[in-house]
Amino acid sequence: MLDGLRFDADTARDGAKIGVKRADGSFVEPKAHIIVTSESLFTRWLHEHKTWWDKGSKNVPQQIEPALKFEGLYTQAISTDAAVINFNELPVAKPASATVTYGFLAGRTQDSTPEAADEVFVAALADGKVYIAYGEIEPTVQVPACTAIRTDYNRKADAAAEKLERKQISKAAYDKLGDLHQQGEDAFKRCFVQQAPQQPAFAAATKQAQSLLETAIGK
Repeated sequence: MLDGLRFDADTARDGAKIGVKRADGSFVEPKAHIIVTSESLFTRWLHEHKTWWDKGSKNVPQQIEPALKFEGLYTQAISTDAAVINFNELPVAKPASATVTYGFLAGRTQDSTPEAADEVFVAALADGKVYIAYGEIEPTVQVPACTAIRTDYNRKADAAAEKLERKQISKAAYDKLGDLHQQGEDAFKRCFVQQAPQQPAFAAATKQAQSLLETAIGK
């Protein structure tokens, strides 16, 4: 993971104090985090991760700006138990002190892309330091029409697999359909990119990302 200083919010999204045990037995988690590292440490981290994933998988770029726009960076740098998914870039304004800024809607997964984006990430290079800040958002950003598209692909995939099992279609005909589940994932993502910016929650998420960025490095 990325070396640096990490600062945690002292409350959860609902205002509860972190560390307090909830009725369901879970503990209150911080609503947001800020990681600060030096430009030189970040550059060294990039170098150490240039062949981190196996051949055939895209690794993190070696320049800071493209690296901050690379989805896999955030999985490698800060996530310990799930992959970070970049749903959409957010139109965050660059603070005066920053030379590079990037923000995006996010979710996390261990399998398929989640239906809603429930986090924002912002990253910046400013005054020789690299900042990565992330936090939960309320409301989440979701597009029911996009979810319906993926559901339809999954339904077709299940129906095709059943027909193959019953020998109602040949293996060749089944193979011609391709990976319908993956096609559904791809169609969902394309739809989300196109339609999410029209959702009221998208504007709210952008404001929350902007606030988080300004908390991290100032205006």
